[in-house]
Amino acid sequence: MPLISGAQKRFKEGQLVRVKGPAVIRVEEGSVYGLGLELTKGKAIKVPKGRVYVFKVLKDATLRVNLGSEGSLESPKLEEEAIDLWRQRIEEILSLRRDRQLKKIVVLVLGPTDSGKSTFSTFLINESLRRGLKAAVIDADIGQADVGPPTTVSLAFPQNPITSLRDLEPEHLAFIGAIAPEGSEGYIVHSVYEFVKRALEKADIVIINTDGWVKGLKALRFKLDIIRAVKPQVIAAMTKGQDLEPLLNSLSRLPQIKVVRVDTPPAMYERSRAERRMLRSQNYLRYFIDSTVRSIDASSTPILNSFLFSGEELREDLEFLEKILDMKVIYAEKSSIHLIVVTSERASITSTIVNLLREKFHTYFVRIVRKGFEKGILVGLLDSELRERGLGIIEDIDYHRKVLKVRTPYEGPIGGLVLGRIRLGSDFQETVVVEGAFF
Repeated sequence: MPLISGAQKRFKEGQLVRVKGPAVIRVEEGSVYGLGLELTKGKAIKVPKGRVYVFKVLKDATLRVNLGSEGSLESPKLEEEAIDLWRQRIEEILSLRRDRQLKKIVVLVLGPTDSGKSTFSTFLINESLRRGLKAAVIDADIGQADVGPPTTVSLAFPQNPITSLRDLEPEHLAFIGAIAPEGSEGYIVHSVYEFVKRALEKADIVIINTDGWVKGLKALRFKLDIIRAVKPQVIAAMTKGQDLEPLLNSLSRLPQIKVVRVDTPPAMYERSRAERRMLRSQNYLRYFIDSTVRSIDASSTPILNSFLFSGEELREDLEFLEKILDMKVIYAEKSSIHLIVVTSERASITSTIVNLLREKFHTYFVRIVRKGFEKGILVGLLDSELRERGLGIIEDIDYHRKVLKVRTPYEGPIGGLVLGRIRLGSDFQETVVVEGAFF
C-alpha cells in the first residue's frame, strides 16, 4: 500500500529508512541516525529533489513523512545500504588524526559520478563537528558544484551540522569557467592547492570533494596532480567501478597516505543528464537571485583572458571590412596579433576571407562575431589582486564606449574580468558551451 504524504510510519530499532527527495521527514518518537546526525523527537530533515538519504533507527521510531511529487520512502534490507560501513570508515579516518598525533588532516574524496562523494563528505563534516573539530570543505566538482555555483571551486567553513553541501555558503570562490574539468586541470589544481592552504589556517580537518572524472589515464593524472599538490593524509575512495584501482593500488604503498575504500551503496540513485542540467540551473539561480546590473568600464577594468579592447580601434577601415563581409560592421580593432570584427548579423566566413584579412592587417588571430554573441557569457569578477570575488553574466557590450553591462550579486570593487566558456539563457539553462575564448 503506497504511503500517504503526511502520514506517520513506525520503524523498529535497527531498521533502515531510505528517503528519496523531495521530502521532509520529522521524528515524532524515538531516534534515527543518518548523514552523521542523530535525529531525536521533534527534529526534522529536508531531502532535496534528486537526493536519496538513508537513516538507521537507533530506537523504535515514528516518522511523519511529507513527500513531493517524485519523493518516496522505503525500508531497504541492511545489505542494500552502506550506512554502518560508512560509520566505520569515518571512525577509521578520524582516528588516524589521533593515532598519528596530527594537528591537521586533509581528506581527499575520490570516486566516479553518482558514487556518493557528496553524501559521504556531508557525513564526515557532521561527524567531525560532533567531535569538536573545526572543519573546512573544498568543493572541487565544477560541474555538479554544491557549495558554490557551477564552474567554480569553492571553500566553506561549516559551523553547524548540515544535511547537504548545498547548505553551505562559500567563503572563497575560484572561477574555472567550465563545467567539465578536462582542459582546465591546471587551474583546478592550483585553486584547490590555494584553498587548502587557507583552510589549514583555521580548520582541524579539510575535506576535498572532487568531480567524477576518473576514467582513463588523463583523468588519473589529473587526480594524481591534485594529490601531489595538496598532500592529503587520507584518500577516501568510493568503490563504484574499477577505474581508480590502478591509482589506489599505487598510493596504498606510500606510508604517508592512508587509502580508505568507501562502499558505494548498491541502490545508489543515479541522476540523468537532464537532472544534472536542472540542478546546475537551480544552483545558478540560487547564486544570481539577488543580482543587479553593473556597468564596467573595460578601459580601466581589463578582460584578462581576451584580446577584446587590447588593440587599436579601426575607424577608417570599416568601409573596407563591410565590403569584404557584405554586411554592416559595428566595431573593429587590431593589434600585431589579433583582429576582432563585430558585425550586425552572423557572417559566413571562408578561409579565403580570413587569409585576406590577415594579409591586409598584418595579424594572425582573426575573430568575427555578431553583435549580441556576448549576451549570457559567464564571467569571473576579480579584485585588484586578481582574486575572484564573484561571478557575473554579460548582458550587453557597448563596443565604442568599451562598457560591459554585467549582472552580478557582487557589489565590491572590480579590478578585472575573465571570460568563461559557458553561456546562460534567461532561465539559467546552459545554452552554449563556448570552446575557448570567443575574443
